[in-house]
Amino acid sequence: MKNFTLVLVICCLKFGGFAQKYEALKIIPATVKPNNKIAFTYNSALTPLNNKKNISIVIYAFTKAAWVVIEPKTRQINKVVSGNFSVPKETQVIALVARSGSAIDNNKEKGYLIPVAFEDNKPTKEYYSMMNGLYWALGSHTN
Repeated sequence: MKNFTLVLVICCLKFGGFAQKYEALKIIPATVKPNNKIAFTYNSALTPLNNKKNISIVIYAFTKAAWVVIEPKTRQINKVVSGNFSVPKETQVIALVARSGSAIDNNKEKGYLIPVAFEDNKPTKEYYSMMNGLYWALGSHTN
């Protein structure tokens, strides 16, 4: 199921932009760096998962060599899901997926994509290369 969700994440990448603002997702601190602990809150009232129960969050941390699946421990109070996770070393971009059963919030086909900052609080050149690689991978699997 996680591999299927990853395909959905890649589909979201195809239609998403690099710098995004999210109504439903808040990340603290706002600038994500490797090896940092990140807290998040996800407000399902602002998404297609409104009125859904048992919302789960899966984090995909994309590094230069692979991707890591993180299933953070979460707490849901009414329509707000919160939790935290540590950003693995060498992570270039993080994708967050929220789901309840078969329903998935893909942020209006833009995905929840968070660049990881290194020098000068900006993404690295590898981040942009990685995003291009993800676009290429999607194209090679849909032909």
